[in-house]
Amino acid sequence: MPTEIIQLSHILDHTTVNGPVSAPFSHSLPHPHTPFDPDAPLTAGTITSASDAIGMGDHTGTHVDSLSHVAEGGLLWDGTDVREAGVQSDQAGVLAKNPELQPIVARGVLLDFPALRGAALPADTRLTPYDLQECASAQGVELQDGDAVLLRTGWDGLYAQPEQFLRPPFPGPEIEAAKFLGGLRASVVGSDTMAFEAAPAVVPLAVHAELIVRNGIQIMEMLNLRELARRRIYTFTFVLAPLRISGGTGSPVNPLALID
Repeated sequence: MPTEIIQLSHILDHTTVNGPVSAPFSHSLPHPHTPFDPDAPLTAGTITSASDAIGMGDHTGTHVDSLSHVAEGGLLWDGTDVREAGVQSDQAGVLAKNPELQPIVARGVLLDFPALRGAALPADTRLTPYDLQECASAQGVELQDGDAVLLRTGWDGLYAQPEQFLRPPFPGPEIEAAKFLGGLRASVVGSDTMAFEAAPAVVPLAVHAELIVRNGIQIMEMLNLRELARRRIYTFTFVLAPLRISGGTGSPVNPLALID
């Protein structure tokens, strides 16, 4: 029986949500359908082609944060100093020491908190290690080293209402949960919110720093986890293939859940 594929991204169009520091999605058709020879007459047998153009920030819509996205004390996860000459103006300088965004194939685990709690998480929810383990246990799943751990808060149900979707506070993991995921050596983590971590926080981006800087774990944001949740699919083969953007701090992605 062939493998079924469930896409875990939101569609890219004029409604695509962008965060406050990421350029919005744009789409145009600079080359509408024309014959290869633009001077040739258009007949019933004429073959035409078209080419469109897109523009967007690399943290717009469903995306993954690279290991160059966050620094702590001026240092990236591998010790690169972002204050070095050229790094701020030429991100290719960052990649002299840093790898590209990494493709990942791993066991995926969905932790569906609305299914556990009976409703979308309140905006001020701060998920702890106990919450993550409780949800996994309720779903009959044991978290394992190397898992791709996807957290559903219910915020994906608000994606079509950008003003509400982007209005803090946001539910998500707090710092101890981030340390738990780091100790788990998660291959990648992600959630259905714009921020991933609980925000606002006492120390902004502390969860990002714990995962990216201290553990080298990429973070996905604004995932669309509704279909997995609807079908109660909690484990699957997870595939992530970011664009190979030189110097990128992130990449638009369409993660896949492969269901046997």
